[in-house]
Amino acid sequence: SIFCGSYFCIAITKNGVFSWGENYWGQLGIGNFENQNTPQKIDFFSNPKEIISIHCGDDFCIAITTQGIFSWGKNAYGQLGIGNNE
Repeated sequence: SIFCGSYFCIAITKNGVFSWGENYWGQLGIGNFENQNTPQKIDFFSNPKEIISIHCGDDFCIAITTQGIFSWGKNAYGQLGIGNNE
């Protein structure tokens, strides 16, 4: 499966979850804020079979997994659902 936000993409494969593109807000989920021209593995998702779905907004992502809901990226308006807008 592949999911796209504004200027970035995330792919779920049998070998892991990968992201690439713009990363100004950490929307790639790879632990830094550097743009990536090639797919980078998102280490947080060690078992891609646990992912039910991923949804991308302009500069953020939300993953629904068998372990819960996880979000990352820009949170200027509270879109990550973590109780603040930082």
